[in-house]
This record gives sequence, structure tokens and C-alpha cells, in this order.
Amino acid sequence: TSSLLLENLKVFGEHRGFSVLLQHLKQEKSPPSLDMVDAIVSVAGKFVYVLSRRVAQNFCARFVDTVLNILIRLDKQTLRNFRPEMLQKMIRRLRPLLSRVKTTVEVSRRFEFFRLSMIQKLLKLPMITQRRYALVMLCHCIDLAEKAERFPKGERVEFSTGDTSEMNCVTSTLHVVPIARYLSCELRVRWITKNDILTPLFEGDLAHEQLMKQSERVFKFLAIRQVLSVDMVKMAWRAARNAQDTNTHEIVFNLLLNMTSVLSTAHRKSLMRSLCEVPVSEASKESMLLAQNLVLSSANDMNKKGEEKDQNSNASTIRRGVNCLWSIMQDGSGASRDI
Repeated sequence: TSSLLLENLKVFGEHRGFSVLLQHLKQEKSPPSLDMVDAIVSVAGKFVYVLSRRVAQNFCARFVDTVLNILIRLDKQTLRNFRPEMLQKMIRRLRPLLSRVKTTVEVSRRFEFFRLSMIQKLLKLPMITQRRYALVMLCHCIDLAEKAERFPKGERVEFSTGDTSEMNCVTSTLHVVPIARYLSCELRVRWITKNDILTPLFEGDLAHEQLMKQSERVFKFLAIRQVLSVDMVKMAWRAARNAQDTNTHEIVFNLLLNMTSVLSTAHRKSLMRSLCEVPVSEASKESMLLAQNLVLSSANDMNKKGEEKDQNSNASTIRRGVNCLWSIMQDGSGASRDI
């Protein structure tokens, strides 16, 4: 069977079969459908390991580039039925082809950049489902980059204790951890900020409460890397204040609440100033919890040795927060009953 396959592939190559396959994929006027591309990739993946070195050099990289470019150029109507697992399946089939002629790092570089390009394309679509998929993919990319810092070789030994018998036994298992091998956390941070990924999720025609909720992972990633700007925090605050419904109001306030532990002194000071500008009668449970968390986080920072400027900012945040909460308690409106 193997010899017959090799002979057929030889004949296929001699009759310019691989060139015709590429030309069919590269048609500009009538590009193949997504199902057709998937079928061609599936077939190509089956003969990847029996291609001669010369054929692989002439075909594999060009074929992978062509397929990825087709996916990037897919129109809105086609992308309406897009699912992240479809992309994952395609990449799994294409990776062995590119691995025939490229190093592991080169292969990772190609597919990691491609994922970011697809994320950027999906985030610009009007369909909320596709934009949510884009954020899921982005969070996955962040996870891979962070794991690469913890497990540079992509593997670790895990130890677990079991009680499957009368005597406890300790077993060790080699666990392979998927990691990003080219795009570091620093490069992903640069990409997120350069392309202003967060703003359309909170402002403009494409803003949506579910996108705001899913953005928490990205916000925290930027905050931990100390590149989250005060303007981005103010943007989230505006979304909470300008929310037309209770659900959006709660979602954004919960996002800010969950972030207080990773916010900088400047972030907390800015948020507390905004909170204090809200009329007491408009205070909500969420805003009071936020004020409380900002005070506690600032107090924790006060216990650490830091620059005098930061200590003064923390003291200012605590003072404003306590005064804000006390004003609400003294107010005769309905807000005080919810404290």
C-alpha cells in the first residue's frame, strides 16, 4: 500500500498536480469555499510524511501560506458560521506540513501571528457571537504566553497522592504543557495596545455587555504587566456610569471590583476620585463595594515599603473612600438602605 501511494504521488507530482492544487486555492475571482479548503487541507495532511524533501520544499510552505491567506480574506457571510474549533482543526492539519520545512520556532511564529490576525478580523465583525469567539481566542493566546514563562520547555513533572489502596501511594506523571514558543507576553501586550483592542468593546457601535464581561482577562493581563493606562480604567468607568440597563451596570462594576487587587496606585486614585463625584443619591451596592475594595487595597499597599508619592496617593484614596462611604451612610435617600 505504501509503495502504491508513493507511486501515485510521484505521478501526481510529475503532472504538476501540486502546482494545480495551489493555483486552485489562489483563485481571486472565485475562491474555494471553507468546506472545500478544509477538504483539500485534510487530503494534503494525509500525504505530508511521504513527500520527498524536494517536493516538500517546493510545496508545503506555499500551501500553508495560501490556506492561511484564504482564511484571513473570508467575507462576513462566510465567517457568520465560523467556530474557534474549526480554526484549531485547520491549524492541527497544517502544522505538520509546515514542520516538514521549518523549525519549531518558525512554525509557531507563523501560526501565532495568524491567530492574532484572525482575532483582529473577528473583532471588527458586527456579529456578537464572532466577537465573543475572538475574545476567547485572545484569552487562550494570553494563557499560552504566560505558561511559556512558567514552563519554558513546555513540560513539567506533576506529583499526586492517591488513596486507592490501604497505603497511600505517590505517583509522578510527565505532563506536557502547551505553550507559545514565539510571541512572548511582552509582544502580546504590545499587540493589544497598538491595535487598541479594548476600546471597541466598551465604546462605539460595537460595544456590548458580554464583551465587557469577557474582557476582564485582558484587563488583568495588562494591569499585571503594568501597561494598563489610567485612560483605559476611566473608559470602563464611563461604561458603568453610562449603562442604560442594570445588567451592564453590574457587569462593568464587577469587572472593576475583580481588578482592584492588580490595579496600580494611580488607577485606584483615579477610580476613587470618579466614585466621589457620583451624587450620593445615585450610589449603588456595586459602587459602595468598589469604594470599600479600593480602600482595602490601598491600605494593604500602605503596609508595604514604597515611594513616598505612592504612599501619599494611597492615603488620599483611603481618606476619600472613607468620606464617600460615610456620606452615603448619612444620606437620607434609598442608597443608605442598601449598604
